[in-house]
Amino acid sequence: MKGGKLDEVDVSLVHILLRDSRVDTGQLEEITGLDAGVIEERIAAMVRSGFLRRFTAKPSLVALGARSVMVWGKSRLRSLSDGLRAVQDDDRVAWIAHSTSGRFYFALHLKSEDDINERISRLEDEAMMLRPSYGVRNLFGQEDGAMELAKLDWKVLGALAEDHTLTGEEIAPRIRKKEGDVTASLDKLISAGAIDFSVDIDPNVITNPLCLFHLESLEPDRVEAAAGEMMREHAPGILFFNTFSNMPALTTAMLLGQDYEDILDLTRSIQDRPEFPFFEVNPLLASTNVGTWRDTLLRKNGTSRS
Repeated sequence: MKGGKLDEVDVSLVHILLRDSRVDTGQLEEITGLDAGVIEERIAAMVRSGFLRRFTAKPSLVALGARSVMVWGKSRLRSLSDGLRAVQDDDRVAWIAHSTSGRFYFALHLKSEDDINERISRLEDEAMMLRPSYGVRNLFGQEDGAMELAKLDWKVLGALAEDHTLTGEEIAPRIRKKEGDVTASLDKLISAGAIDFSVDIDPNVITNPLCLFHLESLEPDRVEAAAGEMMREHAPGILFFNTFSNMPALTTAMLLGQDYEDILDLTRSIQDRPEFPFFEVNPLLASTNVGTWRDTLLRKNGTSRS
């Protein structure tokens, strides 16, 4: 990382850490082909810059029976700071982004009992939005339903929230439980996909452009294969794709580019693909993650020594 800019190697590391911040250096060496010292220094540089704000471990939305809803539309708000002030009392808002042309994006993490329409109506008022659209994200593993988390599971999660690298052997004395029980709980949570190991990033401190693409398809069954091909062609810049249960024709792609030429390259690639006859390109001016009820629940139930 130089001059506030991530190079492609940095972006590759971010790509991996967003999906699994618990990945060890040996695995990163194997994936990237870099030496351990180089990897550690690059990650440390991103931490020092403020881009990598923290390494996180949280109960997954699927394990909690929660839903992730992306809301977007025109707003009378003028900046990200305006957006943060507008939703400061709404603990369902997990992410905010200010795009061009007066458009805002919000990611809502809704509890199982929440009424989607009521929550979106509340957000519409808070953020002064004009008839926003919304998509309910398809989450991996959601077909398995919510998981019943025991008291010990929450204590394990709380310890990992303090240090995401801990093993069962290291967690046990922290929470004053038997090592075998703690290890069994940790193994169960990881194998069930009940823990989101990730990183909290701040794109506002780097010069790389961040852009959200809306892709609409007339053949939704071809989207997954096409998205995979595009991800490989434009690696490592495309951080992720999202699909939506209530809008099966829509896919969104988040690009972290080297410069605006990368945005143009992806745009041209989409233009050449018959799977996506309609698309929008939405550069993000500023964005940030926000703490939600999930974080409050983890603090309440996961205090290591309580």
